[in-house]
Amino acid sequence: MMDNIHLPPLTAVADREESLAAFQMLKECLQKDAQVFPDHFIGWQGGRRRHTVYWLRDFEFWAVLEQSPPPIKKGPRHRFWNCFGIHSPQKQQTLRITVEINPPHEGENRRIGGLFAQDAENRIYIAHTGKVGGGREGIGQKAFRKYFQDLQWQEIATLSGRQTALVLGPIDGADFRKELADFVHKVAEFKSSGSKIK
Repeated sequence: MMDNIHLPPLTAVADREESLAAFQMLKECLQKDAQVFPDHFIGWQGGRRRHTVYWLRDFEFWAVLEQSPPPIKKGPRHRFWNCFGIHSPQKQQTLRITVEINPPHEGENRRIGGLFAQDAENRIYIAHTGKVGGGREGIGQKAFRKYFQDLQWQEIATLSGRQTALVLGPIDGADFRKELADFVHKVAEFKSSGSKIK
């Protein structure tokens, strides 16, 4: 995961076509060499549904990458649904989501915890704003930011001003999948810590 690495100035991707292109880049990156489970249960608080799961065995995490969340999932509809977890689909019938990074389809939406960003050379990054749920005491944005305070947080220029987020990428970088895997596993550690975080 990025740590003490200087990033260039970043601007949030707000154009609908550019956002879709960024999503397709992310999907192509994570599909490469992944084992595909085309009809596997993904569960969350209050429901579950079958989705295509990409298991990256070498990095020990899975991804579900959809253009929109399922109709039974709460939250804004106009966002990508990028879910990640750490358990092997070969061993668990229903996979639980560790973390989601869900950029908006277009424009800006600070109610959701993700965004795509680009630098002056048009390289694409994905970022997490710290909005995270866990259904337990000690799991929330304030605790998340404290737990990850030593990592690569950066102000990103947005349509309404600036937004601070934990940046991953660039997506086409050689180490992106390892970086993302490290992040997903660290979120799992954070969630297991729960109310121990003050």
